[in-house]
Amino acid sequence: MIRSMTGYGWAQGDCESGSVRVEVHTVNYKDFKFSPRLPDFLRYKEGELEKIARTFVTRGHLYMNADAELSTDMIGKLLNREKLLSYIDSVRDAVGHEIPLTADISGLIDLPGVMDLDSLPEEMRDDMYESVSGVLKAALKSLDTMRKTEGASLEKHLLKLCKSVESKIKHLAALLPEAVRTYQGRLQEKIDELTGDVHVSLDSSAMSREIAIMAERADVAEELERIENHVDQFTEALGGTERGTGKKLEFLTQEMHREANTLGSKLPSAKLVHHALDIKSDIYQLREQVMNVE
Repeated sequence: MIRSMTGYGWAQGDCESGSVRVEVHTVNYKDFKFSPRLPDFLRYKEGELEKIARTFVTRGHLYMNADAELSTDMIGKLLNREKLLSYIDSVRDAVGHEIPLTADISGLIDLPGVMDLDSLPEEMRDDMYESVSGVLKAALKSLDTMRKTEGASLEKHLLKLCKSVESKIKHLAALLPEAVRTYQGRLQEKIDELTGDVHVSLDSSAMSREIAIMAERADVAEELERIENHVDQFTEALGGTERGTGKKLEFLTQEMHREANTLGSKLPSAKLVHHALDIKSDIYQLREQVMNVE
């Protein structure tokens, strides 16, 4: 089963030091990239959190936002009252004591120096990290579920395009013999116009050679076969259980596109070129869609 590279997940949980909420979302990216936003006192654990993230996401840009809300008891232990009061006094001096003040407590706590987070005991840091890592795993599971759901929808669309390519290849291959015969007829008509009453047979060595050259130039059997082989590998990869097949799918569509370009340049008629362009259009859509596959 393939997964989409885009998705969103979140989770929250409690611990002795407070509560934690983690949100994660992913967007398209050629490899894996981790961009976390963590509380200051947990930044030293960024490497360990990235290891956890890599077990769920193999490709894509993963954004993580972790908010830790300390308990009232913990805030009381860490609160620098002198610093907090100095902020309040500074505001009163600026606006005047006669003007009533209202304050957002969370905003005050976030002011520099109000919370002495550097003095957070090691066991409290560990407790908060354990909570964050556990909540992160739950958020990543939620993210993975969404990526699987989108991946299943994407897989159906990709398989539909693959079947369309296969069908159009078979149709084009069936038209090629008639194209050679049409060329022979037009060549005979042209010769008849030039020679008048003098009949020149297509069985002559010169004519046979001309027809053979044309047929060889218009022989696209190898290109058609290679595109079919790439499509077979593509569908096989879609049905596999291996994670991170997006890069392989991208490579296969690039090869399909290259063969389709060669195909279009060798066909002898505008009608056949039109069919080749239809094939190329489906392959282009495949290339666009696999950019979303993990």
